[in-house]
Amino acid sequence: MLRRREIRGTTTIGRLAFAAGLATLVAVLWAATPAGAQSDTTGGLQAFAGGYRDTDDDAPGRFALPLAGVGFDYDGDGSFSAPASFPVATDVAAGQAIVPALAAGDYVVRTSTAPSGWLPLRTLGAFGSDQPYVGTATVSAGVTSTAMIDDELGELPLFVAAAENPPLPSSCGTGLRVLLLLDTSGSTADYRAEYAAAARTFVSTLAGTPTSLRISTFATDSHAGTATYDLATGVGRAAADSEIDRVYGPDFDGGLTNWDAAFQDAALAAVDVIVFVTDGAPTTHVIGDGTGGSGGGFDDISYGIASANLAKHPQRDPAGLRQRILGVGVGAGISVANLAAVSGPVAGSDYATAAGPDQLAVTLAAVASSICPTQSAGTAPTVIAPPTATPSRVLPPRIVRGSARIYGDAGCTERRVVTSTVRGSNIAGVVFRRDGIVVKRMAADPMRPQLFSLRTRLARDDYDLHTVVARVRYIAAAQPAQKLMVHRFLRCRASAVTG
Repeated sequence: MLRRREIRGTTTIGRLAFAAGLATLVAVLWAATPAGAQSDTTGGLQAFAGGYRDTDDDAPGRFALPLAGVGFDYDGDGSFSAPASFPVATDVAAGQAIVPALAAGDYVVRTSTAPSGWLPLRTLGAFGSDQPYVGTATVSAGVTSTAMIDDELGELPLFVAAAENPPLPSSCGTGLRVLLLLDTSGSTADYRAEYAAAARTFVSTLAGTPTSLRISTFATDSHAGTATYDLATGVGRAAADSEIDRVYGPDFDGGLTNWDAAFQDAALAAVDVIVFVTDGAPTTHVIGDGTGGSGGGFDDISYGIASANLAKHPQRDPAGLRQRILGVGVGAGISVANLAAVSGPVAGSDYATAAGPDQLAVTLAAVASSICPTQSAGTAPTVIAPPTATPSRVLPPRIVRGSARIYGDAGCTERRVVTSTVRGSNIAGVVFRRDGIVVKRMAADPMRPQLFSLRTRLARDDYDLHTVVARVRYIAAAQPAQKLMVHRFLRCRASAVTG
């Protein structure tokens, strides 16, 4: 079992350490790359690809082992209307592809192809919505630049691909080993009765089959179950139901959403099928013996995908032990792109979704039936309904925090991107305005803390004072209650004031 992790939130020191480590890493990557055919007017462009989670290396950004054979496209403006392709990877061991000589300028990079057994990723859920999974780089004469994926804590120098989902074993008659992996993050707290009833429905649907079941949970940390329940026996089913009641009982403590830790532990489960139930995007990941992350950025989902790759092939070998992942997404907050990235691309086979917690029991019954069909033709599985008494939903306190960050060196001559963020709870909606003009509207679920983000680019000579205002509307409040002020200055400094 994966070592127990200390729950450690991301602090300013942790963020600075992450940024410092990442800067060192990128400097090493650049320094180790020959200039090739560069001249005094051209520079190089390189990209790195990874696959399986590297659990022994927590260097910032290098969270996955190199994956050879990934193809990349690049484009000058990000439209990819006429993309150009990188040559075949020049350094197989490093998972590196490089264009040795390009005219100086800004470029956008994405994955285009993947080797056999892998899938390239173009879109992922990050910052509250599906986003293009791309990296950017500014190519300068005589320098080889690395395509970096923009993220809240900095930039990731590594694109991760998704391992194909192993097939479902055809040994239902002789017994399958199943792991039920349940999300117990804070956003599920008000629906514990529905989640418990759905999990018990999963157990009852497999009742009488030679299925052995394990139950694990995850929130900020992962809690790997050690008991195995024999669902062919009444004793085994009763014990599984008792464990489900414990998970969603008085000791429930919620937390963040750590797909990375969950799949690292699942990689050690030694089962045939992992049924992964979640209601949102990952908001943290494993860093050393603790956790950190951007609260829902590309880093959190990328680390989770790499660990899901490891859970599918625990020996990092498709010919070895294989564990199929069946993803189950709950509610409107789920990103299907993320769910498919950790399971597989086929809806109804690799993953399924439930419209809300009240529909989860039906979805899990169908998933259980697909694992080991037990119902006669035309007979629906028995769905266990949650108690009729619904616990009162108490809105969280009204909280809002803002931050601002500009990427680029002094004078804004390189990267010129400003990110304005709002985090808070009890929020019904956010409207971003730049210089008085509405540029983005975002709806919110007031029951859970959320992150809202606006990114804008600075023109090379755009050094005048500008203001981005995020008007935040609380639930049951007629007017916006908070504003986030973000100012841009000549030296690429940004400040944020809430009030």
